Amino acid sequence: MKRLLPPATAMCRSCERPAPPLALTCPYCSEDLSHRCQRLWLGLLIPAVAGCGAILLLLWRGGLSMSGAVTLPGSLLTAAGLGLALIPPDWPGVAGATRRIRLWQLLPRYAGGLALTLATTLTLCAIRAPTPWTPATTALATITGLALLPSTMLLGLSWHPLTAGLLLAAGWLLPT
Repeated sequence: MKRLLPPATAMCRSCERPAPPLALTCPYCSEDLSHRCQRLWLGLLIPAVAGCGAILLLLWRGGLSMSGAVTLPGSLLTAAGLGLALIPPDWPGVAGATRRIRLWQLLPRYAGGLALTLATTLTLCAIRAPTPWTPATTALATITGLALLPSTMLLGLSWHPLTAGLLLAAGWLLPT
């Protein structure tokens, strides 16, 4: 697991200053850091595994099993989850000369957070499906959960995506 994480104190090759561990570019000179490619692949792999696992689990378990009627507590939980999912990500490690460059660097974090929210919601909705568990679905749920839990720490995201997914699933699955 240590091979997937960048070194604790990354050094910029051009200006030789220390950079934050989750930074992709140097905050001083905007050069790409040595672990940029590794971090980008990790950032693509974890949400892809979590998303594919959630969709496969949802298909194998028989789809969404949402409650029939919308209740006030369920709609409040859903609204809180949507609001929490739409909070913009943190800015550490984002460097650029213009605001447009900085926002362009922030876009993958925002999209990754929304993907993790959706994967968390779909996984929890699939787990509640009334069909019986098989060893294959149990293994798939375990793999998906193992991809979801450390994703915020490994990708440098805040805790918002997982909590938003929990709130959305709780709002959708709240019994009437």
